[in-house]
Amino acid sequence: MITGKHTPSVLAAGCLIVCIALSGCDSSSFSRCSAGPDVFDEDIQVWAVGVDGSNRRVVFDDWINPSIVSDGLMGVSVTADTVFVTHGYSNANVSLLLPAAGRIRPLYAEEGIAAFALSPSRNRYVFIRNGVELWLAATDGTPPTKLAEGHYLRRPIWVSDSLIAYERYASYSSSGGEVLTLDLADGTTEQILDISTHGFAISRNGATLAFASGDSLYVKHSTDSAGRAVAPGRDPRLTPDGIHLAYFVGEPVSKHRQLRLATLGGSLNQLLAEGSIDGPLLIDSDGQFLIARVDDEIRRIDIPVGTATVLARIGDHPTIGRYENWQQRLSFGDIVLANDDSTIYYLLTNDLYSGGGSC
Repeated sequence: MITGKHTPSVLAAGCLIVCIALSGCDSSSFSRCSAGPDVFDEDIQVWAVGVDGSNRRVVFDDWINPSIVSDGLMGVSVTADTVFVTHGYSNANVSLLLPAAGRIRPLYAEEGIAAFALSPSRNRYVFIRNGVELWLAATDGTPPTKLAEGHYLRRPIWVSDSLIAYERYASYSSSGGEVLTLDLADGTTEQILDISTHGFAISRNGATLAFASGDSLYVKHSTDSAGRAVAPGRDPRLTPDGIHLAYFVGEPVSKHRQLRLATLGGSLNQLLAEGSIDGPLLIDSDGQFLIARVDDEIRRIDIPVGTATVLARIGDHPTIGRYENWQQRLSFGDIVLANDDSTIYYLLTNDLYSGGGSC
């Protein structure tokens, strides 16, 4: 019998008591129960592969050792011996995944925390608590410090090791918002945009801001009084030098979403991929390539030529035979890029379905 978080989900409180008594599952299993015709559960592995497609391997197997469910990747340490993961249901947690040891060590846990972002130096991270507080924490376990509060906060990103940007809204459902930067050296805050966005990005030197508003993408340089429309699209990503802009056209749920690349100040605007494209879009520290999930593949796409290399396919990963009476479906989750840009780490989720509707 398989015990722990991966015991098939239960349907009601009475069934939860039986599940705990017989299998040792905890209340987080119950949080994923469904009263519908299909019962759902999931197992997760963490894989690694070189950005040239070499040495694809499992670095942590939660299918074999169901000690914890890791449902988000935040980043990789400078020495590449630790992966920072986020997980949890009623509570959010930050833990250190130690691939060499095959175990996870808890780092921080708190109710209502989300929207994690790891600093470029990998020694600090920010997160939003209860939607209204911005916090800073260290990866060595030092207690976190509150940076800002009030209003509704979203999308924290690191511009550099000393500068954070984030969105602030007057209310949870408000369409009016602003983008602010916070200087960690002196604590000063500056408004750099006074509208709500469908995503924004800032170049490494802070001189170029790209943002999506309505159905269009805009670019604003530090010397500009207003943004300049460059193309239809949303969710922009800038290369660190601010020269190239990657962005999406179409909704995340679309099977015909486009990933495009434009050169700011130039004539290049090309289609890089089209299909079911969602999840993170990563760009290396030199702006030489990007990593994207396209359909059932993880691809490295070279900038600016657009040449694609498949790093992982769903079909190349085995399902787990021990779930003989369950339907299984593999899918990719979060992706992070190692500090030296040589390796990506990604989540592989095994979704489990049963039509029985019972424990």
